[in-house]
Amino acid sequence: MRAHSPKKAGPRMKTFRFPRVDIYIIAILFFAATLRLWQLGTIPSGVLSDEVEIGYIAYSLGKIGVSPYGDTNIFAIQETSGGSRPPLYIYSAVPSVMLFGLTPFAIRLPSALFGIFSVLIFYLLLQRVFASALVSKAGALLFAFNPWAIQISRQALLESITLFFVLTGVYAFVRGKDRIWPYLIAAACFIASLFSYDAPKIFLPPFLLALMLLYRKKLWRAPKVVGIFLLVMVLGYAFMLHTTFFNLQVNDFNAVSIFRWADISGTVNTERELTTAPLWLSGIFHNKVTVIIKNVITSYASIFSLNWFFVNGAGNLQHSVARHGEFFLFELPLFFFGLAAMLSGNAAGGTLFLLWLMIGALPGGLTTTNSPLRSVLMLPAPLAISALGFSSMMRRLERCSNNIRRIFFVLRAGILCLYVTSFLFTYFFDYPVYASEWWSKQQDDAIRFVIEKKQAYPHVFINGRWRIMYAFFAQIDPALVLASSKRQETYNTVPVISLGNVIFGDFSQATKDFASPSAFFPKGSLLITDGDKFPHETPLKDFLDPGGVRILYKAIEVR
Repeated sequence: MRAHSPKKAGPRMKTFRFPRVDIYIIAILFFAATLRLWQLGTIPSGVLSDEVEIGYIAYSLGKIGVSPYGDTNIFAIQETSGGSRPPLYIYSAVPSVMLFGLTPFAIRLPSALFGIFSVLIFYLLLQRVFASALVSKAGALLFAFNPWAIQISRQALLESITLFFVLTGVYAFVRGKDRIWPYLIAAACFIASLFSYDAPKIFLPPFLLALMLLYRKKLWRAPKVVGIFLLVMVLGYAFMLHTTFFNLQVNDFNAVSIFRWADISGTVNTERELTTAPLWLSGIFHNKVTVIIKNVITSYASIFSLNWFFVNGAGNLQHSVARHGEFFLFELPLFFFGLAAMLSGNAAGGTLFLLWLMIGALPGGLTTTNSPLRSVLMLPAPLAISALGFSSMMRRLERCSNNIRRIFFVLRAGILCLYVTSFLFTYFFDYPVYASEWWSKQQDDAIRFVIEKKQAYPHVFINGRWRIMYAFFAQIDPALVLASSKRQETYNTVPVISLGNVIFGDFSQATKDFASPSAFFPKGSLLITDGDKFPHETPLKDFLDPGGVRILYKAIEVR
């Protein structure tokens, strides 16, 4: 038989392979998602006026293309108080509000999603900076159940989206080599953060300078790339400054800044009076410069309080649960182990997070109160340092016997479960009750009561600026709210705004001398007012504080 000649082999086809999936990080992301999404619409138990306004503006943009105030500046959206808001979170909330409706869950969902993605970006960043699987996985796990990170991810405010963009910008920057695209992505993320919250406006200039100094060898090889990056950042920052100073966003910073000259002058005068030194000598030691330096140091140093970091956290119940630190107490030794590794030079890349820690405290350090919201950009740094400390500790344990390692594993797992479950119990079971007043639950309940009863009354008067909150819960068409903003109305000389038969105004001053609401409001109407108003009237319904002692708001039938 004739033998067949072998066929020539053709070009070998390349088979597509999916990248290897790390089950560990998938589990961490699932855990992070559960903690940020479970009961998101009901915990925290109320909805803040800022959350409501952000959500309703997003709803208005999706329904009628403009905000309920009619402004058209897409970079600085007007708010009730007369200032303007950074717009990015509002835009991110438009799809979820249009998809899920005008609900607390819908307006908080973008924040939760950004919080989940931040865990992933933080994992990738640690992997890039430290080139250690253990450090990156430990850091991601600490981020996933960190009390501070969970708090900002479960509220429709600006911190979660800001942290995500800063983290993504840093990751893109450290990934960049001699190609322009990573640096353009980094610049776009940094500029996006400028239009999402105020903290990056103070944080980014010194932080980017530190970042460029740390990576100067890499940047030196691509001067054109660096030039383009800097040009884009300068243009973006200049545009942000224009928006800030010409659209009233600077008013928010001025309200909490430690550089309030009237207060500083008052302190100087008091110090000069309370001394036996002559005026010329007192002026050397008591002046505006010395007062400012002391204020800055005091405010900045307060952020690094161990009590604030690891024990009780912030006292403001909108910002934390206040029964646990911003970080877990078991992270304290890990933090110092990580610091030791950084300072000893045994941790490549550690300098980045040490500088990040110091610079991240600046926005909070230049304001009057130690707020976790203003200091939020420092959040990743202690987590990275603690993750590095954990890695350092594990390397030391490798020299120990198997029995010692087993005992350490059991202790570590037990302590971790104890602290995490304690925090989660507090957050999901206790916090919704004892923090309800801070989260305006009683005000929300009063609004819902009005929605339920308003048809039974010819007029409902609400003492306060509750119009947007009412429109949110009542699902009022934004076009009607916009039209009401343009009407000039008064009731008994008090400027009011009405939505149907519900009338909003500040009646406190006008009614302070009246013993009965019937002397000012028409009979047969319903009045919602503060709990201390008209004490001799029997209310139709009281809205009490969490302890059931104080009347926060009351509903009165005008007879």
